Amino acid sequence: GHQINHQVNVRTGSAYETFHAGYDISFVPDSTYLPVDLQYGPDGAVYTIDWSDNQHCHNPRDEIWDRTTGRLYRVSWAATYKPSKVDLGAMTDAQLAALHTHKSEWHVRVARRVLQERAASRAIDAGALGALRAQAGDTKADISSQLRALWTLHVTNNLDAARLNAALAHSSETVRAWAVQLGTERANALAVNADTLARLAKGDASSLVRMAVASAVPALPLAQRWPVAAALAARAEDATDRFLPKMVWFALAPAVAADVPRALDLAARTPLPSLSDSILWFAARTAAGRDQIAARVANSSTAAASAARSLRILAFSLEAEAGLPMPGAWAQVTARFGASSEPTVRGAWEQLSALFGDKAVLAPIRARLADASTPLAERRRAIDLLRRAGDTESTALLVKLLDDAQLRAAVIPLLANAADSAAVSAGLIKGFAAFAPADRTAALAALTSKPALALPLLRAVETGAFDKKNLTALHARQLRNLRNGEVTRALDRVWGRTGETSADAKASIARIRDLYRNAPLWSYDVKAGRAVYEKACASCHATDAGSSVGKLGPNLNGTWRNGLEYFLENIIDPNAVVGTEFQLNLVTKRDGTVIAGMIDKESDTALAVRTMTETVTIPKADIRSREVTPQSLMPAGLLESLPEREALELLLFLTTEPR
Repeated sequence: GHQINHQVNVRTGSAYETFHAGYDISFVPDSTYLPVDLQYGPDGAVYTIDWSDNQHCHNPRDEIWDRTTGRLYRVSWAATYKPSKVDLGAMTDAQLAALHTHKSEWHVRVARRVLQERAASRAIDAGALGALRAQAGDTKADISSQLRALWTLHVTNNLDAARLNAALAHSSETVRAWAVQLGTERANALAVNADTLARLAKGDASSLVRMAVASAVPALPLAQRWPVAAALAARAEDATDRFLPKMVWFALAPAVAADVPRALDLAARTPLPSLSDSILWFAARTAAGRDQIAARVANSSTAAASAARSLRILAFSLEAEAGLPMPGAWAQVTARFGASSEPTVRGAWEQLSALFGDKAVLAPIRARLADASTPLAERRRAIDLLRRAGDTESTALLVKLLDDAQLRAAVIPLLANAADSAAVSAGLIKGFAAFAPADRTAALAALTSKPALALPLLRAVETGAFDKKNLTALHARQLRNLRNGEVTRALDRVWGRTGETSADAKASIARIRDLYRNAPLWSYDVKAGRAVYEKACASCHATDAGSSVGKLGPNLNGTWRNGLEYFLENIIDPNAVVGTEFQLNLVTKRDGTVIAGMIDKESDTALAVRTMTETVTIPKADIRSREVTPQSLMPAGLLESLPEREALELLLFLTTEPR
């Protein structure tokens, strides 16, 4: 914001939360005022810098920032400015040590830094060290004073075992917690070992100290983490703590894969539910973990409530997976929970059965989908389960459901994988005119995904049964990406050849630049340009800062100030400069389907590809080839494919400052 905030840290269990203090130090009506750093000065004032820009923070795109301006401010309660000149670098070690009781934290911090720099090349004066050790061990002094000295002894490599052990046994939880941190900060030279950490985890009454222990566990070798993590996991009083269960999990997670049975045993006995859930979720990501979780869920001696929860977590962990092998104990899991009357449990079992390829579960799912009296949410869930199962035998039912506007959006992506391509293409082409805009986009994505669907589409265009105006340069490029000779020849007949040379692109840029500059722009409508943008660009690009919409191309927020040339070059020749995060990935499945998009995430068994219409999860066993091209997802020729007025109104919209 355009202000300096006043926040306070409030202790909440094992750590702190930051809250607004109720009033702020300053508010500046200048919309370009964006303070980014506060520094305490030697005169007691605060200095803040301001980069002076219309952009808000947290945007990584360099080209939107104005780096030509900036301001520096001094904030103080004093009415007049009195310069303060200091040179701590000229002081002796003893003088710097003496500054550790100064009321100004700036003097303490700079003294510490200078001593740390000196310690890197020579020994610190013995008298100075003696003063710091005395200050660190003065139990009558306030805690801040003791900590100041401890920190400086640590950074100068003079925090000896005696002083560290005394700090570990200190009456103040804050000092004990800092002792744990300082003793484990250097992983290659631990001054506090695993046994000491386990003792503190088991016996220290302070959650702050236990937080420090949990934070220190990652410094230990994997094998030494288990006793410490187990001691922390046994503290039932931390079950409702906002931070500790998560910190224990972060510390233990790297060790779980190497010893899944031990991790699952810990999950079964810990009184920290979120830790138990995290272990199960993580173990489910591996085949061995799934086998062991399924065996435990199937075991009748496992409490029903616990087994049911494990089943739901297993389903949650595998939500984005596809085509996984069935665990050995799945038949026993089905016998125990397949007929459960608890909706969430039965739902998890159905989801997993579909994922593991259990064909027996598909017949009742199809029946629920076909029954018009089934609640809408349950029918949508049935479609999702058929998708997870890779079902190819419901084509007739799915084509029939294209007439249902409430289910159509979920049905269309599933049809792309149906076995009867002729029925699918006929149904999509026949119903296309009645589809909503979003459903039309999805239908074209399906029809251009593989040759068996693309050829009927192109034949329909040739005969006039399908309006060519519905196709864009994006669809033409996707059809070429199929690399099928018959499809390419048909596309050449109905669309024409594409693929401009550099010279062609320059000529197009010059032509449209002249058109734009000579056009009576006062008679053109920015709102109409936005409508063109929504139709041609919004599926890939966002114009709002931080928007989650339009993740396939760069966010256009603030780029209006880059001017006409920026947009002409990037639209007409989008492949001239392509960032690695926007390179086009072509994934060809064994059935010939080509998925074009960007990789969203990847696991050992599946690949999630973000396309213009959805994120598609593909089992790796179904992938024939993967290719990363030097192209962006945006095709050349997009601007030229628009009517002249629409092209100019789009450029007007893109180059106009938002109001």
